Amino acid sequence: MRTTAVQERAENVGQDSAFRGRYDVASSRAVGPMPVVLEYSLPLLKVGGRVLAMKGPKAETELEASGDALMKLGGGEVAVVEAYPESFDNELVIVSVLKESATPKEFPRLPGLPKKQPL
Repeated sequence: MRTTAVQERAENVGQDSAFRGRYDVASSRAVGPMPVVLEYSLPLLKVGGRVLAMKGPKAETELEASGDALMKLGGGEVAVVEAYPESFDNELVIVSVLKESATPKEFPRLPGLPKKQPL
């Protein structure tokens, strides 16, 4: 398995042809609300790739607010699984989002816009 770590703004990397549409998995933890995570992550993935985002107790609410982002960015099937066994008394979950179609070229938007004006 090969992994790549890149120290750069997601908005810039997502517009760079060296990175855009090249990855099978994009993972995140403590990045922001799901619409923001999706805008940062989906442009980097190949069709068929997956976003894996660790989320807290507000995951369901964030997913409900993510419908426009999913549709606009090429996201599809969503699954939510417990991140820890029940004995850990932890509310973290992993949200898995399948990339079903190409992300339009206008996404991700300019640095700062996804967090200031989520989809």
